[in-house]
Amino acid sequence: MLTRLIATIAALAVGNLSNLRWLVLDNNRLSESIPTEIGNLSNLEGIQLQRNQLSGRIPTEIGNLSKLYALNLRCNQLSGRIPTEIGNLSKLQSLYLNNNDLSGSIPTEMGNLSNLMWLKLSSNQLSAGDQLNGSIPSWDRQPFQPARTLSQRQRADHGRRVPPLGV
Repeated sequence: MLTRLIATIAALAVGNLSNLRWLVLDNNRLSESIPTEIGNLSNLEGIQLQRNQLSGRIPTEIGNLSKLYALNLRCNQLSGRIPTEIGNLSKLQSLYLNNNDLSGSIPTEMGNLSNLMWLKLSSNQLSAGDQLNGSIPSWDRQPFQPARTLSQRQRADHGRRVPPLGV
């Protein structure tokens, strides 16, 4: 019989796993906050922490993860603003922050995410009903295209390296 993991991320000492490429701890009972040490995992390509009981702010150090192309923090109790440092994640292809308690405006720095294909921010305090309380930033670069077609190589990489995001 499988049991769910009940712990804090800090207690798991993930900040010491310098060669870690994927952090997949979804559908558990992880509580407290995401430790700032997560920003030290320089080889990390994907984070899947959805459906836990994580609270507090998304650490700004997450912007240090230059190889990250998938970030799924949905269905937690994260609060505060979306850190502007997320705009540093130039390889990011999917960003799921929906179903949290995030507030404030969408950072204009997210306009730097030129590889972003999937973005989900719904069910936060960013909006009230169908009306946005914050402002949608003006992204001057190229038009945002959330449904781009993956090339054959990207599909092969995606299929081989990316665990399902459980959208």
